[in-house]
Amino acid sequence: MAAKKKDGKRANGAVAKETARYVPCRVEPGMFRGEYLVSMEALDSQNPNRKIPIQLWADEQEVRIQSGSPERGHPAEGLLRVEVMGRRKGQALIVLPQPAQPVGERAYVDEQLLQEVKM
Repeated sequence: MAAKKKDGKRANGAVAKETARYVPCRVEPGMFRGEYLVSMEALDSQNPNRKIPIQLWADEQEVRIQSGSPERGHPAEGLLRVEVMGRRKGQALIVLPQPAQPVGERAYVDEQLLQEVKM
């Protein structure tokens, strides 16, 4: 087993099990094979009571399709793999697998959205 570094990743680049979680999202085909366009809601960092839509491109290995078949204009329901950096007051700070518009690499979500998925 590889040693864990401070950022929650193992020396071989894998995310540590205790910080990896999934959040609900909507999934459409991406621009390239093996890629998805992922849409979800995050909490506004300036006003945590307000939700904002975010989008990112994600490798198909970072997404689990829950229902439906992803088609352009008709997204499927899915789960996006994220890393949890911290939790407080019902919110979780997550690191996304790729930068998202308009939030960048990190976003706040409702803590109750976090799911643990068995491999």
